[in-house]
This record gives sequence, C-alpha cells and structure tokens, in this order.
Amino acid sequence: MLAINEIAGAVGVHPVTLAREFRSSIRLHCGADGEARTNRFCLRELVKRDALVAAIAIAAGFYDQSHFARTFKKLIGVTPIDYRDNFRRAKFILRELENTRPR
Repeated sequence: MLAINEIAGAVGVHPVTLAREFRSSIRLHCGADGEARTNRFCLRELVKRDALVAAIAIAAGFYDQSHFARTFKKLIGVTPIDYRDNFRRAKFILRELENTRPR
C-alpha cells in the first residue's frame, strides 16, 4: 500500500493538500480504504474456529489485543469475542431450523 507522502510526492503536492482534496472529493479520509480492508480481514478471521483474537489483532496491524478490541467495539458495537459468539450462535440456529423443516 502506498503512503500518502509517496502519492503526494508523485503528483507534486503537499500531503496535507492531497488529504484535504481527497476528503472533499471522495468524502472519506485517505486511510479509509485500508481501514475497510483491515475490518473485512478481522471479520473473516473471527469466524474461523481456531483463530486466536490476539493473533488476529497482530496480523491486522494493531498494537495488541486490547487496542484491537477497543477499536472493534467502537466500529461494530460488540467485542470481537461477542461477535464470534453471536456468529456461531446464529449459524447453529440456522442449522437447527434447516433440520426441523418439513421435507
């Protein structure tokens, strides 16, 4: 992934100018795409049966598990563990409903 300084240098503008113009045109800050990619990675990894939350946090570039948990809760509304538990519970309920459906 390119840094804003590299992009600004390539087009001959100051990084602050580039960030301001990007934000006014796209309505997102420059790091939004990277954050969205990180969020998708974390959501995918959390639903894997053997993935450790601390390992996901480090792989996603967070300083530690607590930094990841705070950021995740702020964005998603629940902790990573609660998200995983809710996902597994919903998956189980759907399986049970499929098994009890008349054929």
